Amino acid sequence: CATTVVHADFKDVPQDAVYADSVNSLSSMGIMPGTGKDAYSPKDIVTREQFAVIMVKASGLEDEAISLKGATMFSDVKPGSANSGYIAEASAKGFVSGLPDSRFHPGDQINFGQVCSAVVKALGYTGQDVAGRWPNNYINKALKLELTEDINLKATDGVPRWALALIID
Repeated sequence: CATTVVHADFKDVPQDAVYADSVNSLSSMGIMPGTGKDAYSPKDIVTREQFAVIMVKASGLEDEAISLKGATMFSDVKPGSANSGYIAEASAKGFVSGLPDSRFHPGDQINFGQVCSAVVKALGYTGQDVAGRWPNNYINKALKLELTEDINLKATDGVPRWALALIID
């Protein structure tokens, strides 16, 4: 019986971290690459723009996003920005949406409630499949689906890269 041990490729990801395998997996697939030479920055909080890109890539919708480059429905997302197509596709799929002021706020942090909602929706669940009030209904569904094991965040907490890697993986 052979055993394969995978070690984190990043100097800032401890080999025994609960998220190390998820980081390696998502990085190798190009879904959540490192942030620099030998760095993953696991404690950095994910922005709404970064999350849109990650969700689109994780859902296999990158071609659609590339075809939408230049499209934008939010005044604070420049049509020429590198990620405009990803934001447009993530919005079209319901992974993310504009905020009450009708803007996207790409540089703002994505919070745990929003992440749980997006991932549960990406798995095909709808509002009819989750009982209760948002965001706790989606957070509870994510927990039941074992997407948030080893993660202890409140609904409004920003999501660090290490936690998002666990959820997406």
